[in-house]
Amino acid sequence: MALIGKTIDYLLHLHASESLFKCHEKRLVIEVNGGIHNKKQILEHDQNRSAELDRLGIRVIRFSNEEVLLSLQNVINIIRNELEK
Repeated sequence: MALIGKTIDYLLHLHASESLFKCHEKRLVIEVNGGIHNKKQILEHDQNRSAELDRLGIRVIRFSNEEVLLSLQNVINIIRNELEK
């Protein structure tokens, strides 16, 4: 998939609650998460992983399944803005 001339690769569908995408050129990871990610333990894990990736110079943005399904254009705009950085 390409967005504003940047290639976004589908990495993997971990399970029903998480899919990962990346733009290697922009050092950006995009996550789409299910509702389980609202649980405290999972949320803390996500925050720790984001902090570690940030230390490596990789940005992470996350969206819920609901955001993607109900506000797809907004999600695309946010991704586009991140890719333009």
